[in-house]
Amino acid sequence: VLWAATGRPSADYTAFAHLLDAEGRQVAGFDQAPAGTRFPTTAWREGDRIAGDFVLDLSSGLTPGTYTLWVGLYEAGSGGAVRLPVTAGAGRPTGDGQVQIGEIRVE
Repeated sequence: VLWAATGRPSADYTAFAHLLDAEGRQVAGFDQAPAGTRFPTTAWREGDRIAGDFVLDLSSGLTPGTYTLWVGLYEAGSGGAVRLPVTAGAGRPTGDGQVQIGEIRVE
């Protein structure tokens, strides 16, 4: 994921990636600071572009179907309760402080 800072964050944030099934249930997820431990969000400045990796464990096996991948940011100390708002753009679905970045089809 490539993050683009539009300003200086006032808090440290944790990024998440959630893989959801057709009923909206999370089947896999990954949470960590957007750039790991190397570049906390409080050090970001407007115009910074930050690359981050997410590793989803799919070893439990997924049933055939279509899954959606959602990402977002939340205040690190909130345990996921305080998400940053998301503004719709580029025709991507959004909701509850997250944006859908893709679909995965399992056959």
